[in-house]
Order: sequence, then structure tokens, then C-alpha cells
Amino acid sequence: MKSHHYNSQVYLRQFTNPKAKNELWEYNLTNATMKRSSPQDCGCEDYYNSVALEGGGRDDETIEKSFHPLENDLPKLFEAIRNHQPMTDELWNLLIAFAAIQEARCPTTVHSIDNFFGEVYQAGNEMMNRASVGLKKKFAEQMKPSQGSALCLSLEGIVTNVNFLTQIKWGFASAPNGKFLFSSDRPMCRWVPPEKRNIYSGGLTDRDAEITFPLSRRICVCGHWTQRWPKIYNEISADVVDTINRRTVQNARNFVYGPTMDIQILELVQTKAKVGRDTCKRDETD
Repeated sequence: MKSHHYNSQVYLRQFTNPKAKNELWEYNLTNATMKRSSPQDCGCEDYYNSVALEGGGRDDETIEKSFHPLENDLPKLFEAIRNHQPMTDELWNLLIAFAAIQEARCPTTVHSIDNFFGEVYQAGNEMMNRASVGLKKKFAEQMKPSQGSALCLSLEGIVTNVNFLTQIKWGFASAPNGKFLFSSDRPMCRWVPPEKRNIYSGGLTDRDAEITFPLSRRICVCGHWTQRWPKIYNEISADVVDTINRRTVQNARNFVYGPTMDIQILELVQTKAKVGRDTCKRDETD
């Protein structure tokens, strides 16, 4: 069995329990539970970065190894922000590249593309019911989505993501003592004020969107198209930490990660899990 991370281990280690080495708490948004885990065992799926080969079999290594150079450089970024050091162009470029790749490879993005492929294939398959046997066979051979096709398509958007993220005005928010930031399987959250939301809201080009991307249990990078933070490093209140954590939970697909067993986070997870279950029940009865 080949397990691939969509949240890199070096990133998840920034959210471990400071009092217990390698301890990371995983909150499950499907069954509204939490458990003690580790960066090695979180943020991953079997064969997530694998790609089906034309001649049969699959490539388990190429995409996985392509992330290694960036992930090997990430400790420099995390050390710099942990110590509130000046941000060089190299560090800014590293941060932007990491954010762009994380958004492109996260399960929410990849599985939405995969679901779209599935719907297209299903629609085509229904159309082929009246076609000849030969045409049906050709469609089945050429049109069925292969393993890794959704991930590959998603990764093609990294350059576009970088171009947009480079134009954002960024600042770092530092949590006060005793408060922790949490992360998720989709940590970069885009939030739009309710009065400015519409069917097109939430994209990287949305000028009203505010971006929060927790980088550790103590620091979150925040961005906006027009509003600039007072300084590069800014102290925030406990209430603002709670706001960022709420957005993180709402933006997550299946999992939230953090350094502690936090009742407040668990209640948010339970609420979202209940909404998900209720939605599924309504869909089944419609």
C-alpha cells in the first residue's frame, strides 16, 4: 500500500502538541470525532499522487517526488516566521509557491474535478446506449477517467494560482499565548463578507475575499487584494484566532488538525458534520 500526503508532513509538524513530540489531533468532519494521531498518519490517502500508465500499471513516484524540493525548503520559511524575521524575496516566493501547490493538490479541488469527470463520463455513457457496439467500446476505452487525471489537471493551475497570489497584500497574524491555530485538509480559506457574496464569490480573483492560511499553531498568513496589514507581523486577539479557526473548519473537506483536544473545535466539527448529514438526508428524499 502506497500512502501519499496532500498535506506535507513538514507542514503538519507545525501544528503538533508543543508538550508531546509528534502528537497531532485529527478531527473527522464525517463522523464528528477526534483522535490522537501524528503528521505521518494524517493528511494522506492511499495512492493519492499515483497516475495510471497507458500500458497498464501506475506511476507512484513522479508526482510525489516533484513536491520534494519545495517541501525540503519549507523549514526555512517556518523558522523565519516563527522568529519574526524579515521576509526576503526568496521566502515570499516560497510561501506563494507553497500556497498555490497546497490549494491545487488538496482533496476538495482534486475530488471536485474527479466528480466532474465522472458526471461527464456518465452522461456520455447514457448517450452511448443507442450507439453501435463498436462505438460503445471505443468510448469505454478512450473516455473513462484514469487514476490521477483529476490531480494532474488540478496541478496545471499552479502557475495561475501563483500569479494571482503574488498580487495579494500579505501579513502575518500571531496568536496570543494560550491560543492555538488549527489547520485542515484545505487550509487556505477565502472568506467573503455576507453582504458581498454572490454565485461567483470566493475565487482568488474576488477582490472582496480575505484569505487566511494557518502556517503553524501560532501564526497565520492573511491576505487581501486591497487592505494592507499594519506590519508584516501583527499580534491578534483570542477572538480573532477563534474567527480564523471557524473559517478553517468550515473550509475543510474531511479533516481538521491541531495540537490539542479542543472542545470548541470539536463543537464546530460536530455542527458541520450534522449539517452534512442533514443535507444528505434531504438529497436522498428529493
